[in-house]
Amino acid sequence: MRESSFGDVPAFEVDVREVEGGIAFEFFREEGWLWFKRRVPNEIFELSVHMKGGVPQLWVIESPVLRRVTVTYGSVPAGFVQKIPHTGKPPMLEAGTTYYVSARGGGIGARAFTVGKSR
Repeated sequence: MRESSFGDVPAFEVDVREVEGGIAFEFFREEGWLWFKRRVPNEIFELSVHMKGGVPQLWVIESPVLRRVTVTYGSVPAGFVQKIPHTGKPPMLEAGTTYYVSARGGGIGARAFTVGKSR
């Protein structure tokens, strides 16, 4: 298990990439040990996109159960419910601005990303 900045809670990786139609988030954990490690998809039940310090939260989605998904900003995947904003689409992400994504499910994953910069 990888050492994390979340104490004893296992960490997983969040990949961020620009796709046609927006920003996509994928979630992976490492399995195995030493040179036999491999990345496998990780399930989540909550995702939040926010500014530094977690405030304001721009977009939050939740599921009652763990789900293996790729999430595109602003598009609620099947089985998830949008919590923030309560109605309508989340605000557009601005080019050149740094945002933060965090997710929970089988551990915690988080990372910063800047719109307009490839990852």
